[in-house]
Amino acid sequence: MQSDYDDASDRIPVRTLLSTVGMSLVGWLKKANIEFSDQNRLAILNSLGALDPVEMTCGAEINTLALALRKRAFRYIDRVEFLTSDTDGGRLMGNILKAYVEKHAEEKLGRKLTVDVHIIEGLVPEDGRRFVREGLPNLINVICKRWQEELGNYRSIAIDATGGFKAQIAIATLMGQVLGVEVLYKYETFSSVEILPPLPVEVKLDIWRKHAMALERLATKSVIEVKEEPVWFIAARNDLGYVFFDKLKDGNSWFISLSVAGHVLHSTLKTKYGFEVELPADREGDAEVSWEDKNYGKGRHPEASAIIDKLIEKCRYITRVTVHYRHPAGEFRTKAWLGTPPTGEKHSVNIKLGAGGKTSNALLSFTKKYDDLTPVELAAIVDDINAILEEIA
Repeated sequence: MQSDYDDASDRIPVRTLLSTVGMSLVGWLKKANIEFSDQNRLAILNSLGALDPVEMTCGAEINTLALALRKRAFRYIDRVEFLTSDTDGGRLMGNILKAYVEKHAEEKLGRKLTVDVHIIEGLVPEDGRRFVREGLPNLINVICKRWQEELGNYRSIAIDATGGFKAQIAIATLMGQVLGVEVLYKYETFSSVEILPPLPVEVKLDIWRKHAMALERLATKSVIEVKEEPVWFIAARNDLGYVFFDKLKDGNSWFISLSVAGHVLHSTLKTKYGFEVELPADREGDAEVSWEDKNYGKGRHPEASAIIDKLIEKCRYITRVTVHYRHPAGEFRTKAWLGTPPTGEKHSVNIKLGAGGKTSNALLSFTKKYDDLTPVELAAIVDDINAILEEIA
């Protein structure tokens, strides 16, 4: 009888263990009257080298690593990477764990391992906002990047989510579930390391892909300041769910961003499935602008014209802007949306230009014909144009 499941023949072997790092070792060092400091690094290493690696006094990271390597499921692991906080203590702990593996792995852990340390920038306990907006997204990005890199070399990862901040452990656990890799956990009194069972995580990929460019825009910035909630932000939040987004009103501005759950959702799905929504190719020459202002006979309106000029300058795939009418009832919000044009195509991208106390509606044409654009591409175009309009209008 084997202690762990048999790997399927087509299963990519787990060869790299990503381990979140905490400070449990410090408590045990205090009991042994060994100060946790860089000056005592050699004494700490000698103390750890004299112990069985599964003893609690070695700390959660070494305990879990030692027990994991005894499992059949992880018999091919030849590399461990420690993910530490952006603190002096985190850096020192990472260096100590790295030195331990380099010096004692073959003797104490039963095999030779390569080892690396990742300092997760922004993962700092004294600044909660930075921890959430920078630290946790950086942790997500590191795990996604390493999963993708290893997969490219026909290697898989497992995640040891035992050590570190509780939020860090929770994120690493959820990411492992979404990426489909084993997540390990060991409470200090456990005699073994356990593989956490799968969570009922279900995401509708078509909805995520529809808003992938909007999510990417939010993911590349910790926060975006806007005067009003952007149309693309509202659409993504309504389709995907409020839990994936954060918004805060301060004075006359809104500050919008992805929540931690949003970062997990987008980064893991982008890494696992990819999204290649290409905007239409750049045009050659200038875009054409036509004004159909027969009702009011005022020709070219300078305020709306200024917005269009900026739009076609920044959005190089627009080939034509056809302004249909000028609404005299008042100024409405400038935005783009999908609609049905008078020419009879199934879909079109229209813009409403609120400027000069009035509103113009216009139909856009692109270097790629409407009949050749997929729904996902159309949604990406609307997202892109709305982002430009938020910037210039």
